[in-house]
Amino acid sequence: MSKGDNNEDLTIGERVRLARQRRGLSRRAVAELAGRTEEWLRQIETGERPVQRIDTLQLLARVLKVRDISELTGSLFVMTKDGSRPQHGRLAAVRRALRPHLSDTTTPSPDLAALRRSIQHADTAWLVSRQQITALGLVLPELLSAAIAAQQSATGQQRREALRLLVEVYRLTDNYLRHAGDRQLAAQVCDRMLLAAQEADDPELISLSAYKVAAAAQNNDEPEEALTLAMDAVKLFRPWLTSGDHEALALWGSLHLCASTSAARLRRGAEADRLWSIADEAAKALGPNYHHPATIFGQLNCGIHAVDIALETGPFPPRAGDRAFLRCGGAVGQPECVHCAQCEPPRPPLHRPGPRLLPSPRPRRRGGCAPDCRAAVH
Repeated sequence: MSKGDNNEDLTIGERVRLARQRRGLSRRAVAELAGRTEEWLRQIETGERPVQRIDTLQLLARVLKVRDISELTGSLFVMTKDGSRPQHGRLAAVRRALRPHLSDTTTPSPDLAALRRSIQHADTAWLVSRQQITALGLVLPELLSAAIAAQQSATGQQRREALRLLVEVYRLTDNYLRHAGDRQLAAQVCDRMLLAAQEADDPELISLSAYKVAAAAQNNDEPEEALTLAMDAVKLFRPWLTSGDHEALALWGSLHLCASTSAARLRRGAEADRLWSIADEAAKALGPNYHHPATIFGQLNCGIHAVDIALETGPFPPRAGDRAFLRCGGAVGQPECVHCAQCEPPRPPLHRPGPRLLPSPRPRRRGGCAPDCRAAVH
């Protein structure tokens, strides 16, 4: 690119457009090479669709013959030392902030109110910013350092509050690390989050942290571990489940939904169905417009995972209710086909998403599924 093209004010979309034009390619040509639609590329170039995933950047760089991905991102991403995979520009700073800190006994009492406000600002940036990874990455190192220092210097009741705030900062850190592509460090942060929640002796934060640890295990292809963690948390949280507490009920549902998807990945269809039903009951009790701010639990989330579970395990035993449409042929009002007998079990994908994401439907046999099966999943 020319010097003018490297202007830091350019967005990723503008850089993609310049790289495409430099190669003399139309939007349609680039979209077809990328296996996407022309509208998808148009939205990226105009900024309507923010590019926040590393694999999307790598795909565009490969299609546009861009050797250094920073030509598309500016300072947003930098190359690793071996040049094999880009990383977010703030990832190194976040890693440094997570290193062990020596306690400083001379540190004055922390201003927990100011720390709470900073966490709220970071939360808002994560939820509303169009460049949410960058927005969070800019404030996270300082926020981590402040929260860790507050937890180390606080005493008495103030220490318990500092631990609660540290849990919230770890939650934001997990969000950042998962999207920045460092799953192993994200799992370690979730472990720290659970330890802080247990020391704070806060049942709801313990449950949220346990959900995060289970989700991290699922992200790292450990469904058995995720299932065990989620169900252990369910047993611990049950005594604190009180009627009318939406937060508690949403966490209860989140844990069951995580356990359900883990059981599905282990091909335990009946168990997955039972756990999903409990989660679905909780979602219905919360109402159609509710979603938990940290776990995204709600009726829509349950519906998405119903499809995911069906794709993993095949049809469940016929029963009345919300999932009846998932039976083969049920979507088009035809008799059920012999789904399990005719169709090959789904092959595991190369990359499994986290428990809140829906994978692309996969063919169930190389020769193509029976027509009724295709209708049920498409």
